[in-house]
Amino acid sequence: PYAMRIDSCISGNEALKLVESNKYDLVLMDHMMPGMDGIETTQAIRALPGEYFQKLPIVVLTANAISGMRDMFLESGFNDYISKPVEIIKLDDIIARWIPGEKQIKAGTLIRRERLGGEPEIRIPGVDTQRGIDMTGGTETGYRRVLAQFYKDALERLPVFAAPPGETADGDNGRFSVFTAQAHAIKSAAGTIGAAEVSAEAAVLEAAGKAGDMETIRKTLPGFHERLTRLIEAIGKVPKGNAAPRSESSFSVLYSPLAALKQALEAKNMKEIDRLLAELEQAADEETREWINAISDKILMGEYGEAAGCIDDLIKGSHHES
Repeated sequence: PYAMRIDSCISGNEALKLVESNKYDLVLMDHMMPGMDGIETTQAIRALPGEYFQKLPIVVLTANAISGMRDMFLESGFNDYISKPVEIIKLDDIIARWIPGEKQIKAGTLIRRERLGGEPEIRIPGVDTQRGIDMTGGTETGYRRVLAQFYKDALERLPVFAAPPGETADGDNGRFSVFTAQAHAIKSAAGTIGAAEVSAEAAVLEAAGKAGDMETIRKTLPGFHERLTRLIEAIGKVPKGNAAPRSESSFSVLYSPLAALKQALEAKNMKEIDRLLAELEQAADEETREWINAISDKILMGEYGEAAGCIDDLIKGSHHES
């Protein structure tokens, strides 16, 4: 976690409103969005009166980071760009480059707990999980968090791909904008977790949506919908670690930070939540790691009550075993 306060939105109009009403240090702007795209939104921000809107760092997230496109983005008002799927190391560089130095707090002695050699413990059919781990920071804990977010987002987007644009229940008014934006999102996210086949098919659908090529969409969509559904189901089956730890010794060092984490969840103190999660991830052993991962996933999904319930279950399970 970066210990930042982050606001997110899904359209250019929402982004413009947020920038007008808040003072941000950095904006990450997706190139493809419903309604106003990233270029139009950035130009609208630059047109607002005041020095802040002219100097606000805006970084475009794009799958089109070839040389000519890069120049076009910079000429359109962006300060920088990062290609998708986003690699954590490159994102770190962007953040270090544009966040004011006085607001950057070095990690100090904090060390992430990493898997030592061998094959990844997480296995998902059709997914290069080692690439996914490398793309999302190099740890299985971080990868699990990204998988949890992908599962939620992909499940919400799945109905868009049930039929060609204009034939779904909500329709698309003869336009392909929503369909194209959703295919673009899945393309990037699937690439990030290592699901290359789903990402490639989403790229085909995105290109067809931009071109209004209904023939290619009709040909590609059924197989894509089936593969995306299977991927979502497979991620949903990744073990979350629902068995209580067996020994008090492996749990004792976690009791205090777990109790503090529950209090932080109740207070919605995000800075303390992030700090305590990092401490727990570092201290967890083979018996407790899956539990900590499950708690972390709940927090990532915003399910603070369920995360607190997992903490209670963990504490009760340990006491029952001791």
